[in-house]
Amino acid sequence: YRDALYKFMVDTAVLLGANSSRAEHDMKSVLRLEIKIAEIMIPHENRTSEAMYNKMNISELSAMIPQFDWLGYIKKVIDTRLYPHLKDIGPSENVVVRVPQYFKDLFRILGSERKKTIANYLVWRMVYSRIPNLSRRFQYRWLEFSRVIQGTTTLLPQWDKCVNFIESALPYVVGKMFVNVHFREDKKEMVSGAC
Repeated sequence: YRDALYKFMVDTAVLLGANSSRAEHDMKSVLRLEIKIAEIMIPHENRTSEAMYNKMNISELSAMIPQFDWLGYIKKVIDTRLYPHLKDIGPSENVVVRVPQYFKDLFRILGSERKKTIANYLVWRMVYSRIPNLSRRFQYRWLEFSRVIQGTTTLLPQWDKCVNFIESALPYVVGKMFVNVHFREDKKEMVSGAC
C-alpha cells in the first residue's frame, strides 16, 4: 500500500507539472511525514468519550502546548457576527481538546521536519482532497491507486459525485427534502404518535 501511495503521490505531482526526479525525492519526504502523523493517531477502537473529552481553559492548553497561539487562532476562526458574545474571548475560556497528546506529538514531529517537507505535505493533502474536482487525468490516476487499496474498478458518475457533495455539505436540508418527498403527512403523525 505504501508503494502504491508513493507512486500515486509522485504521479500526481508530475501531473501538476513537477519534475519527475524532484517529485520522487520530495514525495519520499512527504510520505515519511504522513507515516509519522499516522502513527500518532488514536486508533478508532480506542476513541472513547473519556479519551476524547478533555476540558481545559485556553491558558492551560497554551501552557501544555506552547508552540501554537491557541487564543489568537480561536479569535480568528470565530465569526463574531454570528457569535457576538464570543468577541471578547480570553485565556480563561474553557475548550474541549479532543486528544492533547496528539498535539504534543504533532508539534514534536513538525519541529523536526524541514519547512519544505511540511509545505509539500500541506499542498499534497489539499490536492488529494480535491482530486474528484480535478480533470479526468487525475481521476483516472486516482482510480489506479484506489484499485490497489480498495479494489475500486470504476469512477463514480458525475451526478453521483454531485449528490454526495450536496448531501455532505447540506445534510439537514437534504434530509428535510427527502422527508417531504417520501413521507406523507398522515404517516408522519402516525410515527410521531408511536414515539
